[in-house]
Amino acid sequence: MSNFYLSISNQDLILFISLVIFIAAFVHGSIGFAFAMISTPVLAMKMNLSNAIMLTLLPTIFLNAISISSTKGWTRLVQKHFSFAFLALLGSIIGTLVLLIWDARWMKLLLSLMIILYLTLEKLEADLEFLNRHKRVAFISFSLVGGILGGITNNMSPILIIYTLLKHYSKDESIVFMNTSFLLGKLSQIIVFLIMGHWLDGKTLFYTIVPAFIGFFIGAKVKKYIPNKTYVKIVKVILLLIAIAIVIRYINNEVYIQ
Repeated sequence: MSNFYLSISNQDLILFISLVIFIAAFVHGSIGFAFAMISTPVLAMKMNLSNAIMLTLLPTIFLNAISISSTKGWTRLVQKHFSFAFLALLGSIIGTLVLLIWDARWMKLLLSLMIILYLTLEKLEADLEFLNRHKRVAFISFSLVGGILGGITNNMSPILIIYTLLKHYSKDESIVFMNTSFLLGKLSQIIVFLIMGHWLDGKTLFYTIVPAFIGFFIGAKVKKYIPNKTYVKIVKVILLLIAIAIVIRYINNEVYIQ
């Protein structure tokens, strides 16, 4: 796979990328999550998964950093959860290498399954307390598996959410815990992409970062005017439709932009 340079003459693709990132960042700013879960699968409908992930890396890092720094007592919480995030980083390196070397179409199906797992978390009735009897195994397993899946699909949220439920973290601690893991994972992905010779040109970066900034801050401004529960339900319906669309494309064996 060669370096990814988006042709500036392809105005339709540029508009599509910018619009997807803007909408995903708006949602993230308004409800505090969902940027990668929305942007990655939608972009992957127009290109291979590695390119879709590459387009979201810097915007994701920005959103993670803002989410962490805006949480009270974040420095203490980052220190507390750094070891978990570091193992997730190692897993992310493994997953990203798998993605770049393989980049098979079934990885998109895995992405849709990760979305479905997230959507069904509230309905899971399994008793997770047995994992507390094996804390070290759970710690290592969740961090590494979450990192690997994050490297391959750009979405480790379901794994981390299950872990926060297991540990009974507060809302603020969950935010810092998850975003610290995301942040280190994204940084490791950038390093792997650069080492392997895959990155974006300056103009393409512009069309990813600027819409993310604008979308996030607009979303944050209108957050207080949006009924949160209703809005989250709408987002979940959108995510479900995206997951279904990916599965249908996979079954139909459609050809994607490489």
